[in-house]
Amino acid sequence: GKICYFRYENLESRSIPMVAYNPATGKPFREAVVQRNVLVTYEKMLHFESGEIRDFTVENFLAWIQDDPELTASVRELGPDEILEKLFKCLLIYDDRNLAYIYTNN
Repeated sequence: GKICYFRYENLESRSIPMVAYNPATGKPFREAVVQRNVLVTYEKMLHFESGEIRDFTVENFLAWIQDDPELTASVRELGPDEILEKLFKCLLIYDDRNLAYIYTNN
């Protein structure tokens, strides 16, 4: 379809607060902020016609599916909990309805 979903992971350095506790009293005696590498997952969308890449969010998805008013209305009717579960399924429905063709020079 016109929209491609992809995800990737990246190691990022994050500041994490650490607390050391006295084993005898159970009370904190030292605090510090340390740098740790954290694996972060990014979810993105690629629009085949324009080559644009955006985050896979409800707002971005709605902006890209304006040419399908029926699906746009369905997505807007979903509740906040429902939308997180069904957003990827909505993308698959959109892609089934809106094919993208790639031409070769053969």
